[in-house]
Formats: sequence, structure tokens, C-alpha cells
Amino acid sequence: MTRLLGTSEPSRHVFRGRGDGLVFLGLVVLLFIFPLARGGNRLWAVSLFDAMVFGLCALWLLCFIFGRVQMPAAVSRARYVIFLWLLWLAYIAFQFVPLPLPLAETLAPLSVEKYAAVAAVTGEPLHAAAISISRGDTFDHLLESTGLLALFLLVLFTVRGNRRMHFLAMTLVCGGLFQALYGILFYLSGLDRGLFLDAASPLNVVTGTFVNRNHLAGYLEIAAAAGIGLVLADLKGGGASNWRARFRHFVEFLMSETVLLRVFLAIMVIALVMSQSRMGNVAFFSSIGVAGMIYVVLRERQLFFKSLFVFATLFLIDFLILSNWFGLDALVERIETTEMSREMRVAVMPDLLRAFEAYWPMGSGLGSFYTAFPEFRSPEIPKLHYHAHNDYIEFGIETGIWGLALLGGIVALVMWRAVLLLVKRKDRLVGGIAFAAIMAVVALGIHGTVDFNLQIPANAAALVALLGLVMSCSPEGRRHSNGGRQA
Repeated sequence: MTRLLGTSEPSRHVFRGRGDGLVFLGLVVLLFIFPLARGGNRLWAVSLFDAMVFGLCALWLLCFIFGRVQMPAAVSRARYVIFLWLLWLAYIAFQFVPLPLPLAETLAPLSVEKYAAVAAVTGEPLHAAAISISRGDTFDHLLESTGLLALFLLVLFTVRGNRRMHFLAMTLVCGGLFQALYGILFYLSGLDRGLFLDAASPLNVVTGTFVNRNHLAGYLEIAAAAGIGLVLADLKGGGASNWRARFRHFVEFLMSETVLLRVFLAIMVIALVMSQSRMGNVAFFSSIGVAGMIYVVLRERQLFFKSLFVFATLFLIDFLILSNWFGLDALVERIETTEMSREMRVAVMPDLLRAFEAYWPMGSGLGSFYTAFPEFRSPEIPKLHYHAHNDYIEFGIETGIWGLALLGGIVALVMWRAVLLLVKRKDRLVGGIAFAAIMAVVALGIHGTVDFNLQIPANAAALVALLGLVMSCSPEGRRHSNGGRQA
């Protein structure tokens, strides 16, 4: 019988159960196809995503109303995360709505100046002003944030057992595998147009269906983290008493289904190298080291050497050997020839900090960076920036210190749950999912210092799904009907 994480009812089939199998199927399909639309980085794609995820939530609620499903315990366990997320949505809505002029001048004087300048041109009296200087963009991003919360809740609603948890994690892995294979084949084909309204990269690098190679790298960081977590979940202790038995168990490990995942991971690493994303590769392999150390120290004792073997082969075989045939030397040369003083992302940082200081503590409105930043851009910065190339600064400019605190609180709570799972839960799949979430957050946290992966809807959705998997797990394990506890 499958060991369950959210209910005492066995889940014999991943798309069956208590009436929400269709909802879970829709969730899986949505996560896989969303990146195909240029990484979801189009307004129509985000609108379609929102419509689908809200529809799936409505379908689950119908099942709940008619008694086909019950409210999972995971929702209660994630109540603080949900509360912070609701505060985030309320905060963005507060940025959007017009405020009485005295209050707006107190909270966001620079925003009021913008509205006053427009009023002076139009000749209309100014009685109210919003914190956001681009209310249309803020409203669009408010809907997107609401959709991501709905996605998070869908994971909590539908992932009740190990089989669904494994299947959803495999969906992320297969999404990364598809992006890697598609990107490599498109690159090698020499075609100008791909299958998903995408064009070949002018930089002659692998981008998958994403607009930018760095966005592909961010997605692969999440997908590969899920894959490594599943590899760790498949590790088995031998309890062998002699070297022959240990060798037999080791060979069985090499011949297990884990090998298939290792092939998938190798393909994703090759695509990551062929993307030539400098910080994407640095963030990926740095996160393996950081998350791997946390995993080994907090969790593994009996399988200490097997765990180290998994992490070592990822670096030695995938990166140094396989990737050497697919452009590793060009990537290394690109990293070595990087001069920080000549990097536009570094040169623009003083301007970004001035924008942050001007709009803090309330921000200029979520999604308003393109409107807010131009007046702070120095003349020696020729390129018009649609994004800050730094997730922290962009969220800081748009949502102020309060927005950063809310987002940081959400991530911190999930990471704390992941650490508790590593320490308290003996279930190997649960430990693998916890590792995957830690690795993905560390990777995107590093990558976010020079890029804006969290502004890419498909990457944000994949990360939210992984965080939802963590929050669907109980740190105490499950209880049997006789009062015992299941690992």
C-alpha cells in the first residue's frame, strides 16, 4: 500500500481517488505546456494560465461541495504561508487602488508627483492618486499573483500521496527534459523558426521555447533540482554485512530506474551548458553543493557515501566529461573573459539603487519597472531596461521594503518546512522533495542577483508547484488508525 502524506485513504491510481483525478490531470498538463508559450512571457499566455488554474480550482471546489473530496490537512499546515500570500495580494491591491491625496502624498510622494504632472497636462483636478504609477500593469500582475496562489492551493488540494507527489515532480523533470531536447535539436537544426512561434537565438545558443537563454537556465535549475530529488529518493540502504553484498547492492543501484533519471539530468546539464548562461551554470552547480551539504548533514548517515556519489557524478560526469563535448570550453572562456567593470548589469546598479531609494518603502507598483526606471537611467547607459536584471532590486523598486518582506517570509516558511522534513521524516521521497525545493530556491536566489527569472511566469509557476509539494508534506508523518505513526 502506498504511503500517504495527506490522507489515510490509499491512492491506487494517480488520476483516481476521491473525485479530483481530473483536477490533478489538468494541473499536470498545465505545468507541462505553460513554458511552451515563450516561457509564459506573453500577456495572452498568462491570461490563459489564470483562466485554467481558476477553472481547476472551481472544479475542485465543486467536488468539495458535493462531498467527493475533503479539505486536506495540508491546507491547515500551510496556513501561515497562505496568510502571507493573501497579505501580498492585499498589498498589491492597495498599490492599485486610488487613495485620497493626503494619504497618497504621505505614502508615495513620488507617485503623486507623476499623477500631478499628468493632471497638469490634461487640465483635470487631482483628487486621488494610486501608489502604482502604472495601474494597468499592476492589475495584470495582481491577477498573475492570484493565479500562482491558486496553483499553490491546487497542489495542496490534489497531492495526497506519494504517487501523486512523485508524478508531479516527474512532470517538472519531463518539462525540463523536453525544453533541453527541443532546445538542443532546434539549435543543431539550423532553422530560423521553431514549432512554438519561437525564433532561433541571434546569439547562437540554446534557449528552448524561452525568449532568453537565462530564462531557460532558470527553468532547468528547477527541473533538474526535482530530478536530483527523485534520484535521492530512490537510494536504498543495503544493510550488507560483507563487500560482496555491498557490491551487489551498488550494481543494483546502477541498474535501477534511477539510471533513466540520470540520463535525463545529463541531457538537461548539456542544454544548460549550451545555453552559455554564465550565472545559470554557476548557480546550478553552486546550489548542488549547498543543498547537497544540507541534505547530507541533516539527513543521511547510512547512505552517506551513496549520496556523495550522486552529487559527485553530477559534477564529474555530467559537467566535466559530457559537457566538454557540447561547448563547455566556450562557457568557461565566456566566464573567464567577463569583466565586471564592463558589464551593463553592474554599471546600471547605482541607477537601480537610486530608483529603489526614491520609491521606497511602498514601491512604484508591481509590474511598473519599465515605467519607473527610465528617469533614473544615466546617459552612459544606452540600453533601455525592461527589467532590472536583478530580482531583488526589481521587486524592491516595484513593491518596496514591505513587498520584499512578504515574499521573503513566504520563501522562509517553506524552507523551514523543508528543513523539518529532512530532519524528521524518514520517507525518502519526502526527503528528496525537500532537497529539490532547497536546491531550486538556492539556485534561483543566486541567479536572481543578475537576472529576473521570477519575472518569467513559467519559471515562477514551476517554483510555486515545487514549494507546494513541500507544504503538502507533514513533518510529523502520518498516523495509522491504531494510533501508530507512519514514516
